[in-house]
Amino acid sequence: MAAASFGSANAPGRILGWDLLRGCCAYAIISYHLMAWQKVADIHTIGFYGVYLFFVLSGASLVLNYHEQFRTGFSLPVWLRFLFVRYMRLLPLFAVLVAISLLWKIKTGGATPALLIKALLNLSFTFGLFDPALSSMVVGGWSLGIEFVFYLMFPLFVWLLGSSATNWRRWSVFAALIALQFYWIATTIALDALSLKSLSAYHQVPAFSAYFFGGCIIGWFYLKKRPTTVITGWLCTAGILLGGGLMVGLNNVDDPASVLTGWRGAALTTLCFALVWWAGLANFSPRFSAWPTFMGDVTYGVYLIHPVLYFGLAFAVAPKLGWLDVAAGPSPTALALGTAIVLMTSLLAYISEKYFEQPIRRWSVRRHRAAR
Repeated sequence: MAAASFGSANAPGRILGWDLLRGCCAYAIISYHLMAWQKVADIHTIGFYGVYLFFVLSGASLVLNYHEQFRTGFSLPVWLRFLFVRYMRLLPLFAVLVAISLLWKIKTGGATPALLIKALLNLSFTFGLFDPALSSMVVGGWSLGIEFVFYLMFPLFVWLLGSSATNWRRWSVFAALIALQFYWIATTIALDALSLKSLSAYHQVPAFSAYFFGGCIIGWFYLKKRPTTVITGWLCTAGILLGGGLMVGLNNVDDPASVLTGWRGAALTTLCFALVWWAGLANFSPRFSAWPTFMGDVTYGVYLIHPVLYFGLAFAVAPKLGWLDVAAGPSPTALALGTAIVLMTSLLAYISEKYFEQPIRRWSVRRHRAAR
């Protein structure tokens, strides 16, 4: 069994517990957005930490799948092939949504050089270096820009991991990144967590490096020192749900910044790493492997598609039909719309993954292997 297939019953190269956790994060984020946009509730913890878990999971998964390519040192051809594969993983669906956003902005405000430059920055993912929260043309897309910056830095992260279990460099860097993370929070978002200026200043690469590198450490231990403890899929699911419940319980509606600072911030950050470690221990039987596989497959689409659907239906379609007044707050119609958004997003995400993204991804992997 390949190292990356540990914890999966029948899907080489995948850890189904991580797929399940990744999917749960996507649905937590869609729930957070729909509740906030429809003025039902503001559960900031699942909104913030649902995305942070993506960074931890990404670091862990990349180390499992690509560590050996950079283990002996930096190679420009290997790095470029790695970037090509990762770029083609993110681009297809994102490009479609950027195109939709671009057409809408041109229709409402006209084509300008600044808008076209912004679109190019998005399509190249270099917007992660240029104020990603303001530069992204897709809601939630800021995280993809930052993610791609981590791809650029991945050979460095592999070098920092070292080779021994007690390597001082790995743990020193992780401690420094944790300190940087809390410093960044304190100097950007802590005083005013919801202002555009604070959010823009906060959503930069340094604020999330500890999550990604912490995930790399988890992936390294799974790769080098395979855990002997294995839990059932049901126990994995229960642990993820319990972790989600703890996140909801630690929410503070009156002070969103408090969930990123102090004891809440420390507890929730620790919980992120614990959930990834826990989910990686799961061994799903073939009979029950379809569910985590589905959750992993639709994650990316659910994360990106739901804002486009919501704003299109809630602000362009429903008001014209007299169905919904978004400003009116919660209502049975709003609940029905939210439910429809979740179902439609799930269906579109599955179709996109199976018939659009997956074929392109397989092509890019074949090109990657042929170029070796």
